[in-house]
Formats: sequence, structure tokens, C-alpha cells
Amino acid sequence: MAQTQSDPTIDEIREVRHRISAQFDHDPARLVAYYMELQKQYQANLASEREIRSKLQVSENREGRIRKELEMIVSSIDDIVVEFESRINAGV
Repeated sequence: MAQTQSDPTIDEIREVRHRISAQFDHDPARLVAYYMELQKQYQANLASEREIRSKLQVSENREGRIRKELEMIVSSIDDIVVEFESRINAGV
């Protein structure tokens, strides 16, 4: 098994999660209850799955439009290059 590089951010997250778990004696039921209470407490701050999917769809649509526009620009540039080369070859 290949050894992975340590990531300080991931290591810190794991340490914090371990400390939180230790507060509940590493009892999964108590830990889940704690996280569910936090979820209730901060419900207004949490995005719904629908909101996330909607934003992702908007982002994907925007990316698609930008990609099409870039393809059109590249195609136009290709046409200009071909025209320029034909004029050079024709001696114009």
C-alpha cells in the first residue's frame, strides 16, 4: 500500500473531529445526537440539497455557454488565419 503525503489541513480536521468525539467518549449515538442538535441550531445557515443542485446547474450551464463562445471565437480565429494565409500565398 502506497503511503500518502500528510496534509496539514486534513490532519487538523481529523484532530478536531477526534477531540469532539472524545467529548462523547467516542459513543456514536451521542456524537450523532450532538451533530443533529447542531444541525437544528444552525438550520438557517445550511443550504438544502435543492439549493446546492440548483447552483451547480447554473454553474454548469454558464460553463457550457462560455465553452461554446470560446469555440466560436477559436473557429473565427481559424477562419481569419486561413484567409490571411491564402492572401499571403496569392501575393495580395
